[in-house]
Amino acid sequence: MRYFFHISFKGTHFSGWQRQRMGVVSVQEVLENALQKVTGLQISVMGCGRTDSGVHASQFFAHFDAETMPDVNKLNFTLPDSIVVHEVIPVSNEAHARYDAISRTYNFLFHTLKNPYNSELSTYLNSPILYPDRMTEACQWIKDTQDFRGFCKTPERHNTTLCEITECHWHFSPENSMVFTITANRFLKSMVRILAQDLIDLGNGVITATEFKSRLAGNRVGQINKIAYPQGLYLSKVVYKSNVFGRQMEAVVSPGLSSFHNI
Repeated sequence: MRYFFHISFKGTHFSGWQRQRMGVVSVQEVLENALQKVTGLQISVMGCGRTDSGVHASQFFAHFDAETMPDVNKLNFTLPDSIVVHEVIPVSNEAHARYDAISRTYNFLFHTLKNPYNSELSTYLNSPILYPDRMTEACQWIKDTQDFRGFCKTPERHNTTLCEITECHWHFSPENSMVFTITANRFLKSMVRILAQDLIDLGNGVITATEFKSRLAGNRVGQINKIAYPQGLYLSKVVYKSNVFGRQMEAVVSPGLSSFHNI
């Protein structure tokens, strides 16, 4: 029988979702180890995607095959506080956590007033944004773009660098914070962090609108050496084909996200 995990995790002390080399702790490894303790079996888990080191997920799905459904309470008791299983959902044997997802949404939280309580849940910028209207305007340019090869750390590892962006916008709060939201059918390696950094550079006059548009057109000069820090980035919503669950899965809002207004 195939099951889906509906989970969320705080990625601060993980190397990302994907299992890594020995000695590097990932969310996948910790979840699989907890499954083994609860069921006595070695069970492999397939995630809905990968996340960078330090990135969080307020909604994440993974599938696995087992003869019986594991007990959610026992799993949560075994897991560290930074990972929570919200639900275990029986699905068809053909359902796939990665390939059946039709869209993913990321929220990227930033704050410009140093705050020790935000340090693990939001990315600190040491100065306010000078021209937020430029960042807002550029979001439409992003939505009009299809090929994001210039916003990927490892484009050669992807069969295609085409992505369909259906949502892209900033919300600026008077409380010295802002949120970048983007939804697409797929994302490339570090794509959201690269886009966010370039938008921030545009908003602070580090790069011009002409240079930003040139990068969108695939004409980035030099290598990508500067990307936004990961601690404010959340995979916040994953939408599946209607036949996977038969219902819409509600995302769990983290304290980090809920502290920002009108997201």
